[in-house]
Amino acid sequence: MSIFLNLLVFLLYKAGEIFVIQYFLEFFHLRYDFLAIAFYSFLSFFQLVFFVFQSFPRKKGTRQANFIFQYATIITVLMDLVILTMSGYYLFKQENDLFRIFFIALALNSLHVLFYGLHSAIFSGAIKKRNILVNSATAFPQFIFLLISFGIPAAYILLKKNLEILELETLFSVLIVNGTVIFFLWAGKIRKAKKIAESIGSVSGVFPKDFFKADDPNEFGLIETALLDFGRRWEKEKENISLMNEYVSQNIKNQMIQYGLNLNGELKTATVMVLKYLVESKGLTPEMELATLNSITKIIGNFAEEYDAYPVFQLNKVFLIYGVPFYYEHQKYNALESAERMIADLEKFAASQETTVKISVGIFTGNLVVGAVYSRGKNYKEYSAFGEAMDAADRVAAACESTKSKVLICSRTIEGLRGKFTFEKSYKLKQKDGKEIDLFQLKL
Repeated sequence: MSIFLNLLVFLLYKAGEIFVIQYFLEFFHLRYDFLAIAFYSFLSFFQLVFFVFQSFPRKKGTRQANFIFQYATIITVLMDLVILTMSGYYLFKQENDLFRIFFIALALNSLHVLFYGLHSAIFSGAIKKRNILVNSATAFPQFIFLLISFGIPAAYILLKKNLEILELETLFSVLIVNGTVIFFLWAGKIRKAKKIAESIGSVSGVFPKDFFKADDPNEFGLIETALLDFGRRWEKEKENISLMNEYVSQNIKNQMIQYGLNLNGELKTATVMVLKYLVESKGLTPEMELATLNSITKIIGNFAEEYDAYPVFQLNKVFLIYGVPFYYEHQKYNALESAERMIADLEKFAASQETTVKISVGIFTGNLVVGAVYSRGKNYKEYSAFGEAMDAADRVAAACESTKSKVLICSRTIEGLRGKFTFEKSYKLKQKDGKEIDLFQLKL
């Protein structure tokens, strides 16, 4: 289809050119003969052969099967200018007025620019469709295009000092058309730049396949090809390492992209919430029980995403880590507020399913180690956490059963939050080292 459109645009381009030449030859009563027509036709035929040739793939059965000349558009225009220059010289030798011949070249100027704009659009579609890689870029085509767009009108103004009404009208029309085409070409580049920037800014580890196809023979095609190569390498790397699950917030992903991630082990201070839940399974079929479990997991995951918590799921227990992989000041507040809301939503969901859910939440602030561990297979890493805060939060959640509490929080976590949340009873919990920590029950 792109080959047909290319050929159609080229034939319309040449037909328009012939019409303009014929019209002004008759309008100015310029002398020409059969040899002039044959000379122009002969050169145009070779231009057509080249144009058709460059529109087809050059090496079938190889990676370059769909290769087309990167600069086909500007080469076609330059060939046409050479043909017109040689034909114009022949007309000049027949004692025709030089400025009349130059005027015809001026009148044809907008045709070159329109052809460049239309063919560039079709050509870009052909590049994308054929999955062509752009491995180099130069400013030469665009420089030549701008030179043609404004150089010929400027040269005419400089050389023909006393301009007639017809010449002024033609110059004005040419500049309007050329300026409009250039505006739309640059507007397209701006849209392309925004699209690339938005795609990179929202990277989530999954690259849209259609986007990373080069559709520009110049600098943006080079950028798109580089992104395509990066996407391929990223997909290959994902076979060996998975950093984040789908419930990680966009804030965390953006910071990971901006600042990077230490995968080799790093000591962090974070607030850890352990949420244990037990659904009353009496009367539920295995399918219903699994569906309920998946719904609960999704509810918790959505809260993790909303409150910038890194989730680690373990059957009917979830670790929500606030402040990993990046520290933020309101992580303790996030932990308490999300606990209140999660419990309310989980109980409401259970009621809608005509069942009950028993929930125990332990929240502890302390040190832990984060990094990439082989938790899913010998060649598959996952970003995870372990250490003091993880173990302590688990024990705090277990203490909820003996104290008949839903949420217990260590004293370090509630520092500065007493005026924002209400706490009821306090308890003592003995740690492994024999020391006791104070726990506070959150009023729901």
